Amino acid sequence: MSETVKSGAGAYKRAIRASIVVGCLVYTVLCVGCMPTKASTTISLPADPSTGYEWTYTMDRQDVLVFSKEEYRANTVLGMPERMGEDGMQTYVFQAEGEGTVTIDFSYIRPWDKSARPAATASYTYTVDNGRMTLDARGEDFS
Repeated sequence: MSETVKSGAGAYKRAIRASIVVGCLVYTVLCVGCMPTKASTTISLPADPSTGYEWTYTMDRQDVLVFSKEEYRANTVLGMPERMGEDGMQTYVFQAEGEGTVTIDFSYIRPWDKSARPAATASYTYTVDNGRMTLDARGEDFS
């Protein structure tokens, strides 16, 4: 249940009231100014799209994390425009959807060259338990 409550210096904020039943007792929790959020993780990998390479990923489970967004950002000098061929970082955001352990494997490949080995790889294993996400293992080969 959402409601509006008065909080400090006359400000009004959205609040969430939740009732939790434990045995015969009912606990009411009021969280002012907060909304329930899902745990998320951000993975940033070095990239240079002008080479034809791109990061692809696979997950061994689809019910633990879901893809949220992807963004490329060039490594530019502050105040200077982005230059063609400049390397940068490819960033992926994943949100917790369920509970369990999941491994995300990344490969830096040229999609049209099916016979070539990846130029780089990265692997991350996460566990989501009770709304909390932890990084259990990390392996990267950017050579």
